[in-house]
Amino acid sequence: MRCSNCDYELWHCAERTCPECGEGFSLYDFTFEQECVRFHCPACDEAYEGVPPRGRPDQNQHECSKCNAPIEMELYVVKPLPGYDTELDGHPLPFNADDKPFLFSGIMSTLGIVLTKPSKAMGRISPQEPLSKAWTFFSIVYLFTIVLSFLSSLMLLNFSLIAGDAPNTEFLFYLIQFAASIFATVLFIFLWTGTAHFVIHCTGGSQYSTGRTLQAILYSGCAMVFSIIPCAGSLIAFVWWIAAASIMLKRAHRITTGRAVSAGLSGALALLLPCCLIWGAMMYPAIGAARNAANQAQIQAQQQMQNPPIVVDEIIDQSLTQPIPAETTDNRSE
Repeated sequence: MRCSNCDYELWHCAERTCPECGEGFSLYDFTFEQECVRFHCPACDEAYEGVPPRGRPDQNQHECSKCNAPIEMELYVVKPLPGYDTELDGHPLPFNADDKPFLFSGIMSTLGIVLTKPSKAMGRISPQEPLSKAWTFFSIVYLFTIVLSFLSSLMLLNFSLIAGDAPNTEFLFYLIQFAASIFATVLFIFLWTGTAHFVIHCTGGSQYSTGRTLQAILYSGCAMVFSIIPCAGSLIAFVWWIAAASIMLKRAHRITTGRAVSAGLSGALALLLPCCLIWGAMMYPAIGAARNAANQAQIQAQQQMQNPPIVVDEIIDQSLTQPIPAETTDNRSE
């Protein structure tokens, strides 16, 4: 639980202002883990557990069961249980905040936090957060990136397609690439999630489920925006994605750096199958054209063997041939 302005810890605060910068906050801004946090009565320090889905106190609790003092949500003093990582519960990411700003602003703010501070970003993602939010954020960033990349390819490499001069087969080729990229990316995410969680399980395990691993991989996937950069963009995006995912996996599962890096690097192995699919989608039109050309050449060769060309022998009419006079031969020799 941290201040959205200065990142100061807000545990044990009886007031609803940050002691460091004076920024106001509310318990409605946060999501808590029920098993790790308690909410205390400000009068007698009686502790209460949170309730699903946000892990906050029961809003129907209007007075303390011990001292009968009036109590409401903003009066509780939040304290973590011993052994709890106090940096886990942070202010929600702008994209997921209850009072989130304009959609574009929320996406760009979240993008900046994840790319520059992946550990703190993961601390602001609750384990109870629905996976649909992570998928939504990743889908928006990914679709924007891939559409922009393909439009750039069409304009730079096939400008005649826009004018309508290019054949329809080339446009179909780009559509096949587009569909294959989406399918391969989704497949890659699931493969990476499975291999990463398997590595974490084999190296000591974790108290969190596969969903927590998927959260880290989906949010760190916003590094794909770097693929817009020409030439080396895809390589930069993939390396950044692995680095950010490793940092977020360390924070998400509370594991050592070595285990997190091993889980992150497992994405390189998970990339092999999607790469083969993309390569196949790109080479399929060329392979089909080469196969058709080979079939046509074979058919022509068979037709020539079945119907060999007729050779017409020239018949020389001997009557038309006349011997050269001897005098002419002598003249030529002279």
